[in-house]
Amino acid sequence: MTMIAMRRRPIMGRTNADPRRIFLADSDVRPLWEVHCNISAATVNTPLTLPAQTGTRNRSRLAAMSRSVALMLVLGLAGCASVPQPQQILTPFFDDDFQTWKQSGPYTVTGQAFLKLPDGRTPTCAGGEVSLLPAVGYNTELEKILETGKGFPSNYERNARKYEYKALCDAAGKFVFTGIPALNWIVLTRIGWQEPSSTANSTPDMKGGWLFKELLVGDNRTTVTLTNPDFVADTK
Repeated sequence: MTMIAMRRRPIMGRTNADPRRIFLADSDVRPLWEVHCNISAATVNTPLTLPAQTGTRNRSRLAAMSRSVALMLVLGLAGCASVPQPQQILTPFFDDDFQTWKQSGPYTVTGQAFLKLPDGRTPTCAGGEVSLLPAVGYNTELEKILETGKGFPSNYERNARKYEYKALCDAAGKFVFTGIPALNWIVLTRIGWQEPSSTANSTPDMKGGWLFKELLVGDNRTTVTLTNPDFVADTK
């Protein structure tokens, strides 16, 4: 269930009621991770004060709404510790930082990406993409984020993509880049596989993560292998 944060708006348009009145959710809701989880238990447990002229029927309705809102706040507080915040890149993106990597070069990079699992299986990146990224500060922060196991940052600048080289993995997990200049790069790909489910009659569990490492291109033919030491598994 997706939790939302509520923006305060008084009921029935009253602005001079007791400040402890309950509030309704406004239309401009925000994801839970944008809330700082600073709602205190005292706030949740503050009793509802209704104007004296409120009718019996309205008082019952508003009291029920108050209980519902309090329950939502309690659930939100419970989720503060467990809902992970999406990863964000903080390094500013500047096109000028990437200009050196815009040139083409005479070099070829070949490689292979695979894992050795404890049960003897060797999943590869077969059919998936491999990216060769300029090793600028923006992308080295990307590496640090991927090392947390929380996935690709949601705010990765799409204009950074135009400086990438891309290749496809074959059935053995092998790939080739051509026309690469002699610079520092980050090679990056993803591998996924299935594990038997822990419960009977259910679908297999999907496992996976990112493989990446830094690479200096300088020889006519540079070879790179991405395997277990370069792997960061997804965290739940």
